[in-house]
Amino acid sequence: MNIIKLENVGFCFGVTKSIETATNVLKSNHFPKPVYILGYLIHNKLISKELESLGAIIINESEIENLKAGTIITTAHGISDSLKNKLMNSCLTLVDTTCAIVNKTHQIINDHLKQGYTLILLGEKNHKEVIGLTHGKNNIYIIKNINEITSLPQLSEKTKLGFVTQTTVTPYEIETVLEALKTKYPNILQLSSCCEATKKRQIELLSIIEKYKNNQKTLYLVIGDKLSNNTNKLLKTILEKSQCDGLLIENLNELKNINTSKYQNIIITSATSASITIVNEIYNYLLNN
Repeated sequence: MNIIKLENVGFCFGVTKSIETATNVLKSNHFPKPVYILGYLIHNKLISKELESLGAIIINESEIENLKAGTIITTAHGISDSLKNKLMNSCLTLVDTTCAIVNKTHQIINDHLKQGYTLILLGEKNHKEVIGLTHGKNNIYIIKNINEITSLPQLSEKTKLGFVTQTTVTPYEIETVLEALKTKYPNILQLSSCCEATKKRQIELLSIIEKYKNNQKTLYLVIGDKLSNNTNKLLKTILEKSQCDGLLIENLNELKNINTSKYQNIIITSATSASITIVNEIYNYLLNN
């Protein structure tokens, strides 16, 4: 059996920085206690448990009104401008761990809305990142895929129109959706694309899919949380672009329940919120078994 671990695995820079910031806050005496995290810092259950063991209290937005003191940490996915302003003017100390790429997308959206643009955003409507990017803002249409373009309104040729995306959308989705949008709106301007870490993983995955496309005894393992958008996008790419089996697993225990003996090749990739420790644990288990 051939076991292949792709090069672009483990935490991305944004996730690493978010975890380090939250951990430092929890261990520091310089931040008011208790320390709250506004949802799961990243989509990784193990990291959430580790932060809770350090004293973190995970809350949702509806609980903010009841907080009288302490520190609140935003997640790597970001929050809306209105919620950020609310927290900055509250009795809480705010620590923002939003990914730099997500912050850049916020800035792009805000700048172009001020310039009078109407925006079309490609992403998952109920995902925390998309909610943060669009909440309380007018003139933004959200589409999940190319099929939803038909539901978009006809706009005047004079309308300044921009195309933005959730940071974890795949490069080929951006390309195909933008091409279709240009048919309907010839003057639409591309303003942002997926983050570099997501792009590298998708390109590397597509390359290995091309290499093994004629071998159906190949299994692709995507390591990551089932709630993670970039995890699910990796699996989507496998199921759409290869003729092989693809599975999403979160840890080694899930792998042990899978019969891998029928495969000649097992290819491992991971989400940007999956720890390299877990990736290597799964890789080494397969090598030794």
